Amino acid sequence: MLSADEVIDQIHDDVQANDERAARMPAFTAAVEAARGVATSTNRDIRVEADSTGHVTAIDISESALSGGARRLSREILQTIGAAEIAAKRQAVQGVAALLGDDDPITLQLAAELDAREAALRGVAPGAAGSAVDPLAPEPGAPSETSISSGERR
Repeated sequence: MLSADEVIDQIHDDVQANDERAARMPAFTAAVEAARGVATSTNRDIRVEADSTGHVTAIDISESALSGGARRLSREILQTIGAAEIAAKRQAVQGVAALLGDDDPITLQLAAELDAREAALRGVAPGAAGSAVDPLAPEPGAPSETSISSGERR
């Protein structure tokens, strides 16, 4: 059993740790808000930038992207948006981990959200092996026109 002095010391240490954590929160907010992911379609005719919440912040579609038809264009836009979102979320997790530590509950929560979103885009349950459908992969028999590549923040 702890003595009264030990309990007071523990409370003091906890308050100090909470104060230090609170002091890092503006930097945490800035890191999450600054995270941007960029993805470009394999043909390099669609480029999307998204933030870590999945909101598209920029999209560029070249004239050549229009030549494949509306369905292909729609599919590639959605795939590229998903890839940009994942890149942004990954960047946010890395920034928060650098600030708060890999084992911080906030870092772990953001990493779990990243895993779940990535699994959802690939059509698998988080942590499940394999995938019934991988929307980020080319259609069977098609050239790699529907696959995407993720980039880093410009």
